Amino acid sequence: MKAAERATRFLKERLSDQSVILGPTPSPISRINDRYRTQCMIKYKREPNFSEILSELFTHYQQEVHKDSRFMAIDRHPNIFM
Repeated sequence: MKAAERATRFLKERLSDQSVILGPTPSPISRINDRYRTQCMIKYKREPNFSEILSELFTHYQQEVHKDSRFMAIDRHPNIFM
């Protein structure tokens, strides 16, 4: 959960005040194969640099995620929230 909180803080520092970040919260299925899952949702209307901010987030945390055998996925158009 700490990694998700750091990622959320990273986004809050870069997104405008019009964007709302919900989470991090445990996923509906919070553990699979002894791996805990969390999720965040970002609600926004106009965020001109949104793609760049997500790319920066992914690049920034890629080494940390890989080092600790974690996984980060970004779903730009989620159909379900699991």
